[in-house]
Amino acid sequence: MRTILTGLLFLFLIAALPAAAPASKAKKEYYTFDGCQTRLDLTFGMNDGKGFGNYRFLYQPQCTVENTWFTAKAGLRAANRSLDAMTSGVVWPLHTAKLRAGAGALYHFYNNNEQSYTHDILAGGWFETHPARWFSLHLDVNYMLKARYIEALDHFMLNHSIAFDLNMGFHLPADISLHAGISSYEPFRYNVLCAPSFTAGISYEPRSTNLFFGCEAVARYTDFFTNAAHYDSGELRLTMGFHL
Repeated sequence: MRTILTGLLFLFLIAALPAAAPASKAKKEYYTFDGCQTRLDLTFGMNDGKGFGNYRFLYQPQCTVENTWFTAKAGLRAANRSLDAMTSGVVWPLHTAKLRAGAGALYHFYNNNEQSYTHDILAGGWFETHPARWFSLHLDVNYMLKARYIEALDHFMLNHSIAFDLNMGFHLPADISLHAGISSYEPFRYNVLCAPSFTAGISYEPRSTNLFFGCEAVARYTDFFTNAAHYDSGELRLTMGFHL
């Protein structure tokens, strides 16, 4: 695992060298793009060690490619003898300067120290709007199939559920943005509907360079929509990245 992490970090740092130089960025009109845009993220996180995940530190590189018609993402997460892989794609047949709507699918694989393996498949509708310069909204609602194989039992367990993600962005002067949201899933975490995550964060993306930085806090709960709501775990994540 250490060899894999070292290799990934080395490749990321090498790729980041060209982006360290200042670059002029023309203002884009929300969802109107000239060709494809590529974004690379590298996230380091710390968990409070509670909950099902039972890990302390995480390492998470991701890549996003998008244009007017589609968005594609892929990423990895390594944390305490576990490894996740995620890929997703969204097609936006309806798009204007201030909103876009479409259909998407997501696949996630989780290897828990070779003791269990989980496959998560999501498919549904996605919607984003940017009605004002200072505000944006994202919403997706998906059907989710979870298939978990436990080595000791030599058996697959299947679960069917609904997954959603609601996120609001507040765009301030000085290239600073705030975001907050509630979701039943995260890019590397997929639970049944009644175990949501609450997220809040801040990001800084200076126009004079391709680099960007972010900080995000997450609080997770189980049985949240019943009288037995229970705190599950919390996480703090720091992200740096760049636009190619």
